[in-house]
Amino acid sequence: MCFVLASSIVLDTLNAIKRPVLSGVFYSGTGIGIAASGLAAGPLLAIGGSSAGWLGMAAICVPLAAGAMFALRPGRNCAPPLPVASGAANAAQNKAGTKKYKMLAVSYFLEGFGYIIGATFIVAFVQEVTNSPEIARASWIMTGIAAAISVPIWKILSERKGYLPMLILAFILQATGALLPVLSNTAIAALGGGLLLGGTFMGITTLSLQYGVLLSGKPSANTVAVLTALFGVGQIIGPMAAGGMGFYIAFVISAVSMLAAAGILVAASFIKE
Repeated sequence: MCFVLASSIVLDTLNAIKRPVLSGVFYSGTGIGIAASGLAAGPLLAIGGSSAGWLGMAAICVPLAAGAMFALRPGRNCAPPLPVASGAANAAQNKAGTKKYKMLAVSYFLEGFGYIIGATFIVAFVQEVTNSPEIARASWIMTGIAAAISVPIWKILSERKGYLPMLILAFILQATGALLPVLSNTAIAALGGGLLLGGTFMGITTLSLQYGVLLSGKPSANTVAVLTALFGVGQIIGPMAAGGMGFYIAFVISAVSMLAAAGILVAASFIKE
């Protein structure tokens, strides 16, 4: 709920002030949080086990939540709804946009399904194949750092090359990252998998949500809610479907879902507006 609301507020406000490129900075926060959690987990667990880990993470969240409550104030941050395109001249473009939007929605569902397999199991999988908890923790930190750095880069690239080509590239790279630990049990493959996972999953989220708003012609809150709901369903199904199959098969399934999403978007790129 917070993700949908915060995203819609930020996206609408940035569009209203004609600074949509700054959305990359907003979504980088997820990567920063992942990296910070990886760095904090070791000391907290050493202090008092898993209980200290959970309570310590909650304590870290308190000042962050307080900062958000202070900064996000109604009337100051909530932009007016964007006008929706209408008229007979836009009918063909709207029809093509609707087709692309539906295909984007399916690909984003597949992202939720495939990405969560990697995000859920990567630490345990890396520890199993390398027999090193330090490398496993490093792979998670690598994932977060890559996510934080990559989001503005994906946004800039999409402004230059277009949303669809960059989404297709991101899905292919994420599939490659899922396969690396399967193909090799080395530390380099493990860290490379974390790098590609982190370097793509928030980029895919940022580009999919912004491209979805552009295609749907509806207010950001509606589009973000629909796409995030589909993503969330994929997140629920992914671990349930792959959790009992073993890490190797699970990560192959993740890669297949990413490649399927890329294929759907390749087909969408042939739809003329």
